Amino acid sequence: MFESDLIDMIKAQIELEKNTHERILELEEIVANLAAKLFLAEMRFDTEKHAKILQTMLDLLEQVEPEDPSIKFWGKETRNYVDALTAKKELVKHITVETKMLKHVEKEIKKTNDEAIKELFKHIADDERKHHKIMETILKKAFKMISIP
Repeated sequence: MFESDLIDMIKAQIELEKNTHERILELEEIVANLAAKLFLAEMRFDTEKHAKILQTMLDLLEQVEPEDPSIKFWGKETRNYVDALTAKKELVKHITVETKMLKHVEKEIKKTNDEAIKELFKHIADDERKHHKIMETILKKAFKMISIP
């Protein structure tokens, strides 16, 4: 089992994310400005996403046995070879799609003169890069034993 301090920190962070999500929902109700609503919606989506990521981490960490936590953490999702192979294929496909989306957004960034739109596109591009890095890590760690024909 991972250190109880880590488990406790993750649990506390999940609660913070959930509470923040609720406060943002309330704030969205009273804000009229569309740009502010967009920003609040993004914050709300992020807090919800963070809570789900943390909950999944917690679920995985609480299943880990002490001798080699890092290997066990990444191995939990690949119990069934057929399901793992399917998941790996879908991740590889999704990386291809996200790469196309990133190229499209980068092209639009260069074309637009509107600074606000440019910043929103940059934000989307940054997210796509992060997603790509995360998926590459998952493929490398969780599916390293599974080759795609």
